[in-house]
Amino acid sequence: KLKDSDVEVCKNAMIAESLLERMLGLMFKKELEPNSGLLIIPCYQIHTFFMRMAIDVAFMDKNLKILKIYRNLVPWRMTGFFWKSLSVLEMKAGSMPLELKEGDQLEEACTN
Repeated sequence: KLKDSDVEVCKNAMIAESLLERMLGLMFKKELEPNSGLLIIPCYQIHTFFMRMAIDVAFMDKNLKILKIYRNLVPWRMTGFFWKSLSVLEMKAGSMPLELKEGDQLEEACTN
């Protein structure tokens, strides 16, 4: 949820914490439900190799401040490397709220 707002960023998220979960991420997945996503912890950079869909991506620091947003990141791409990032939220392209912008503060990454 976006701090000081009613904007819900992600209602349901899978969490990828192990090395294998983080490495695989959303590779080979055909679809993500609207308003759901994958939270990768820790994460400083992602790729969309072997992915079957475009995604929206938000890099966050340890305090859940949005450092960088990529919208509609298509398969076979790589993002930049963000040293201050601790986690990344990946959602189906077009499902991350447009109100969300770099510098925004989240209260919590996702609710389950």
